[in-house]
Amino acid sequence: MKRYLHTTGLLVAACAASFCAGCAHPIAGIMHPGAERVALIKSSSRHPYVLLNVDEQNRTLRYLSKDAMDDRYSISTYAYDGRLVAKAPFPKFSDSCWWDFGYGAAYGGTVSPDCTSVAYLEIRDPADKQDKDLCWFNARTSSRKVLVKNLAEGANSLMCLFWVSDKELLVAVDDFDKPDARLLLINTEEPNIQLEFRCGYLRRHQFMLSHSRRYLAYWEGSGRHWSRGSFKIFDLHERREIAVTEPGDPAVHGGPKWSPADDALVYVMDKKLVKFRIASKESEVLRTFGPHVDIALQDYQETRVYYRVTPTDTVNPRTLLHCYDLATQQETTFKNHPEGPFHAYVCSDDTIIYYILGQEPL
Repeated sequence: MKRYLHTTGLLVAACAASFCAGCAHPIAGIMHPGAERVALIKSSSRHPYVLLNVDEQNRTLRYLSKDAMDDRYSISTYAYDGRLVAKAPFPKFSDSCWWDFGYGAAYGGTVSPDCTSVAYLEIRDPADKQDKDLCWFNARTSSRKVLVKNLAEGANSLMCLFWVSDKELLVAVDDFDKPDARLLLINTEEPNIQLEFRCGYLRRHQFMLSHSRRYLAYWEGSGRHWSRGSFKIFDLHERREIAVTEPGDPAVHGGPKWSPADDALVYVMDKKLVKFRIASKESEVLRTFGPHVDIALQDYQETRVYYRVTPTDTVNPRTLLHCYDLATQQETTFKNHPEGPFHAYVCSDDTIIYYILGQEPL
């Protein structure tokens, strides 16, 4: 059974501009169960890499990026052993939709699940402080259209940009200078806004679509720019809110994760790992973390929760992946895996794909 990664625009950090164009830089690492070393995927391109999906059945993953030497886009398919197995051109649609990328997600643009279209913020000049249009590009026909005019000043104002289906787009916008935040569901074929409501305060990294893409979990502050708030569960089919968690201050860089059956949510709130059951609307604290660590959730399997831990009380912290077993309540540390910054995708056979790697050589 294929399990696809949600197209969220997560980016693999590009290499420093001072590096030569011909050098090979790691853009991802794959750790097989029982292996002593990670298998690296490398590229000579200094441009951002957008992970499109992970195909567990065929043991491949696909990226969109610009070529190293040419000003062209392409989609590259890599095997789990790091080999490049296919490369296909993709029409150029924008010079700078991922201009604001860094160590982590930047939502200047996102590719549809079928890889035939792109929704992106039209940033022609990053120095321009005017609000930019949200645009849509069809790779099959090279046609473009504006989905929402004057949506946001820059990519940093987009809290999420998710494809719910090949034609439906979920957008969250929160500009510090605006009176409120917005959450929109857009049909890209019409185009029209199917759903829009105002929010008190939204945070990047605090959004997650369920595996079926029916439910959206997102954190909303109790007031404008408040640090305390609740996770809300929204049914995108019925267009209504179905559950709300207890309020708290969420983890900064690690948002919620859905269970494989979409019946529970795990998240870190007030330094506690919490499980929220959707049907009963009951919360359970699984464990409590110490005061001097940052926790970023990475994945949630049937009985295991994966998260990366970064100490905050040391000059040169080591960021490592940890696994918490819900049945035994034991924690395991992956000491021979890459150190952060990274995001991890855990396959059903326990293969771990680190799809953001930093600029430092491994």
